[in-house]
Amino acid sequence: MIHTPRREALRYLGCRGTEPDEATAALLEERIQAVENAAEPRWTALEVLLTLRPGGVELGDWSIHSEKLRAHLEGCTAALLFGATLGVGVDRLIARSRQARWPGPP
Repeated sequence: MIHTPRREALRYLGCRGTEPDEATAALLEERIQAVENAAEPRWTALEVLLTLRPGGVELGDWSIHSEKLRAHLEGCTAALLFGATLGVGVDRLIARSRQARWPGPP
């Protein structure tokens, strides 16, 4: 089960310092409930050795060409790769919402 901070959702919607009107508040609550009910949160993490190379880095078996990333990771010897999802149920909810709004050509 997840919990969505309503204030944070409103902030992302641009409602800083103001209360939403009744219709907006009701729609927000409906959408938050739908996502929370559909969510099946999962995550994974993997610690890998980090090697700095000219122009980039190697993270375990992966090579990334990025001087900015290399500079950012200067002095590090390992990295933590992290992935998270709310699950396929939320993906399907988003897809249905998009289809309802933009059904596409007939």
